[in-house]
Amino acid sequence: MTICSAYYGDTPRYMHSPFNAELAPTPLANLAGEYGVELYLGLLLGTPNVDGIGGIELPHHDQLKQRIELSPRSSRDWTIPRPVVFELDGTPMVKTLVLTDGSGNRLAYGVLRSGRSAVFPTDRIAFPSHQILIRRIRSSQ
Repeated sequence: MTICSAYYGDTPRYMHSPFNAELAPTPLANLAGEYGVELYLGLLLGTPNVDGIGGIELPHHDQLKQRIELSPRSSRDWTIPRPVVFELDGTPMVKTLVLTDGSGNRLAYGVLRSGRSAVFPTDRIAFPSHQILIRRIRSSQ
């Protein structure tokens, strides 16, 4: 289940696929100056603070932590050039998409967004290709 986006009378409405997200780098990624090679996407319950700390990462099953590759989108953003789908077991209150390295360090995060909603929660979070944007790390030089 994704965060309630609106109400229909007294009934909450829940976001549904297709989703999109824009991820901002954490201070750790900014300090490193790059995202690295081994990258994974995962889902968080809650939202981390500006340092990328906080929120509970869902268990690391194959479906809930996916290896990804970045592709250039613009001078400001990277993108993921393939669809990304998370099949959830049950309907946890997912709010945030997180980019991590092979050691589990959080490199970027952003809230889920969708233009569709329904009165029932979803157990499938699907991002079409190129609908996840990851801001580039700006050089400090």
